Amino acid sequence: MNGAGYGWSVPHASPEAQERLVALEGPVNFRDLGGYRATGGWTAWRHIYRSDALTTLTEHDVRRLEQLGLRTVIDLRHANELLREPNAFAGHPAVQLRHGPLLLDEAWIPTSVQGLGDLDLAAMNREMVRGGGEAIALLFHLLAEDASYPLVFHCRGGRDRTGLAAALILRAAGVSEEDVLADYLLSNRYLQSRVVKLSASLGAEGLDPAEVVERLQLREVYLRAALHLIDTDFGGVPSYLAHLGLTEAEMASFREHFISREREP
Repeated sequence: MNGAGYGWSVPHASPEAQERLVALEGPVNFRDLGGYRATGGWTAWRHIYRSDALTTLTEHDVRRLEQLGLRTVIDLRHANELLREPNAFAGHPAVQLRHGPLLLDEAWIPTSVQGLGDLDLAAMNREMVRGGGEAIALLFHLLAEDASYPLVFHCRGGRDRTGLAAALILRAAGVSEEDVLADYLLSNRYLQSRVVKLSASLGAEGLDPAEVVERLQLREVYLRAALHLIDTDFGGVPSYLAHLGLTEAEMASFREHFISREREP
């Protein structure tokens, strides 16, 4: 059984995309935001990572991330999600854990695969733009600080909340919308194994696995809804971030840290 059988939109994994994935024993969607064409160069490798929940990290995974020099973890999950499944880096002596919930209304946080499949993801992305400003501002304030790098931000699946945050970071760096959308859709590939494993349990519950899995896939239109709202209501990502309180000096510092003249890792 594979994702293609369910009609998934799974981008072809180029060598660069495969290089972007950090293979871990727990998380399956931990990947590097480096290597994208940006204003003045390329996004830097081994600086900013995005991921699914770090609650599944093994001891081996933690050691590997320590070896990568990880210094900051930004958890975008709701406070109650943290209570139910604490972050693996809570209390870590060398890695700072910061909490910035991107969805404050738990109605947007499903407790089942069926619930996720029923969500209006375009509406959820617009809700995060309108209501998640505090978390987005925290993320970019940290991105402006040298002491934050390397850093990773994550939610539960690393696709919706994390997907929007990654899009804002890449667009703020001058990455094209085409590349931003491609990065967004890569979650379909890396989460495919987990969704396929769930298909048997969906059938046992009397649900049509193919129908539910089809509804679970990310589509460009979901992210475009947020980007369109930012363009029409705020005049673009830079103006949106300024509206959230980011200064020109902070944005210049972010670009200095994240944009490299070299494309290679």
